[in-house]
Amino acid sequence: MIYHPGRMVVTKVPSKMNTLQQKMDEIHISKTMRSCMIKNKREDQKVQFTKVDIYLHEVILGDNPFCHEGPPIQIGKQIEHTSFDIDSFEALRRGKRRSYLQLSIPAQTRYQLLDGKYPMKEITKVISEIKEIQKRQMKYIFYIQLYQKVFNSMSTTRGVQKISNLDTGDNNM
Repeated sequence: MIYHPGRMVVTKVPSKMNTLQQKMDEIHISKTMRSCMIKNKREDQKVQFTKVDIYLHEVILGDNPFCHEGPPIQIGKQIEHTSFDIDSFEALRRGKRRSYLQLSIPAQTRYQLLDGKYPMKEITKVISEIKEIQKRQMKYIFYIQLYQKVFNSMSTTRGVQKISNLDTGDNNM
């Protein structure tokens, strides 16, 4: 059988082919047909949005160890909620999207967002804790890479035997 979108055509396999080849062809055609049917099923499904909900949250001092410079920030409790019809929202946006770099908040701006909410001593303490976590992560990554290098260098059979003998305590080689 050969599947065409919208219709199904059945063709007979010539009788000269051996039965194993026929079975393989049938399995292949069956899988192809099934994946095409699933694909067509997904194409028929549509998702539509009718409204956009925007939640405004306060900015608080965070604890994200991936913040490389300045204080980390995160969202706090909800302050405000606004709903828009999707068409109104798109008209306000005028199709503009921010790039990846525009989504990043510079360290100076994060300091300004936290100014007056937290004492500088607390901000400095959080930054030093994050630096300490980053050091531990780098040390951990170093040891993983070192382990991988050692393990890869012992890729010969003799090296694997030595490792297994160390585990069992057998020193006879």
